Amino acid sequence: MVEFCKEEKIIFQLLKNSLNGDEKKVDFSGVDFYNLLKIADRNAVNMFVFDKIPEFKSLIDEEVYMKWLYLASRKLTIRENVLSVQKKLTALLEKNNINYFVFKGFCSAYYYKKAEFRETGDIDFYVDFSDFETANNALIENGIKLISTDDEKHWCYELDGVTLEMHHDFWDLPENNAGNFIKDFLKNAINNVKKYNFDGYCFYGPDEVTHALLLVLHFVNHIQRGGIGLRHLCDFSAYFSSDDYKNNLDKVLDTFSKAGLLKTAKVLSKISNKYFDLADYGYFSDIDDEFCDLLLKDVVTSGNFGKNSLKSRYGSSAFTMNTAQEGSAFKSLSNFCKIAWKPCEKHSFLLVIAPFYIGIRYVFRVICGKRPKINPIKLTKSSVERVDLYKKLELFKEN
Repeated sequence: MVEFCKEEKIIFQLLKNSLNGDEKKVDFSGVDFYNLLKIADRNAVNMFVFDKIPEFKSLIDEEVYMKWLYLASRKLTIRENVLSVQKKLTALLEKNNINYFVFKGFCSAYYYKKAEFRETGDIDFYVDFSDFETANNALIENGIKLISTDDEKHWCYELDGVTLEMHHDFWDLPENNAGNFIKDFLKNAINNVKKYNFDGYCFYGPDEVTHALLLVLHFVNHIQRGGIGLRHLCDFSAYFSSDDYKNNLDKVLDTFSKAGLLKTAKVLSKISNKYFDLADYGYFSDIDDEFCDLLLKDVVTSGNFGKNSLKSRYGSSAFTMNTAQEGSAFKSLSNFCKIAWKPCEKHSFLLVIAPFYIGIRYVFRVICGKRPKINPIKLTKSSVERVDLYKKLELFKEN
């Protein structure tokens, strides 16, 4: 039986209230507020929890409360800055008649009842490869700084402290029928965009079916990068409970099936229903409750990019890459290095020295008491268990 600590249960209830628009009372008695803060922050759902914290200020250590207040204020400031930059970006693209769509970020926030609480970081947008050079020139000519061309699928830019990723392709996919279907489907996504109205600001994002597919692909991508975090689960849950999802359900499920992601979608749907009391569709009735509990436990334990667990961040990133497809050890090592040493994401030439640097840095931090010692045997065991768990999702399984 899967056990969740009190702080995790409170976070689930607060997320349930927010996703449902419910105001059910939450019992904070006996809560370790520092642990609550740590789990929420590392799962990128800090704002949903902080919304209720001021009511219980008298129960919280002042230092912990002030840290939480600082984090909440900072995240709201970041969000407003990201939104401001996105407005400038989309206005520029539209002025230059460049077809685009933004994905993740504010497209996900659009479906939350309290959209302002959905944390944002960088801005991801897609343009067709035929428009890529034109778009690049337009960005640079208008003061947007090009900071990296190392990734073969997207280039990185910076404006007002915000990173922009311009994609002409998406994540690595298996060379099978499911992977080929996804590639073809996403190539056509630019022709099936939807206009999002975000508090009077309009921009183009993926249509209803494409948005559903991208949410699940994003979730899977984070599985393969060491940690998912509750934010990614909530992105799916918020959309799952929307009219757009309901009204396009047959198309969405057909797309998931052809993409080899139907079981993953079923599991995410059942978790959304069981823990957040959201829509009860019949298509996920065959999913086992215990499996959902195990996956949710891994999500909250791992945190966003594995921030909440060194085992998830270092162990799983090394062992769970490419569990859904035949992949090389080199790719697994490269992805591990990108997680452990962020500059590798933007500068691929650093991958040559990254394993040595990461190893030396870790030993130094252990000596200084900044990192706990990791038992390789336990790490391997944890990683193998995690692989076994996610294999049950049957990712990209061919029909």
